[in-house]
Amino acid sequence: MEKLDKEKVKEILGDLECAKELKCTEGGLEKLCKARSIGSDEFMICLEKATECSFKVPFGQGYLCKCPVRIHIYKEFGK
Repeated sequence: MEKLDKEKVKEILGDLECAKELKCTEGGLEKLCKARSIGSDEFMICLEKATECSFKVPFGQGYLCKCPVRIHIYKEFGK
């Protein structure tokens, strides 16, 4: 199980607040929200329909994820 470096996460997040209290950093990568890369350094496609997230942005009939930690995780681990 791969773990995330909490100090690195804090550095990436900076002053931003996470409504999920950084759950993505606990318990390994298998607990991540579902998202798909669109080749952007700023957004991913959010595949979670029922979750509340302060980084979720309506786009067309779905949502974009603008969470810098989630984007970093995808870049770093491909997940």
